[in-house]
Amino acid sequence: MKSYNVGHAESKRLVLIVGDGLRADLLFNENAFPTIPNAPKVVAPYLKSIAETRGAFGISHARVPTESRPGHVAIIGA
Repeated sequence: MKSYNVGHAESKRLVLIVGDGLRADLLFNENAFPTIPNAPKVVAPYLKSIAETRGAFGISHARVPTESRPGHVAIIGA
C-alpha cells in the first residue's frame, strides 16, 4: 500500500464511523421503506447530515458472506 504524507495534520483527532451492515441506499435515499406505515422519511438523519455536510465517506461493495474485522483493518491500514 502506498503511503502519503500531507505535511501537517488538519486536526488532533479523527472520528471514524463504520456503518457495518448499513446499506448506502437506505442511508442516502428518502422514504426507503414506502410500504411500512409510519416509517421514518430518513433512516439515520444525523449520520446522513454528517456525511453530506462535514464528513468524508466511502461506499464499499461486498459479496456474502462478509467478515467485518478484515474490512476494519483495511480501513485503518494496520
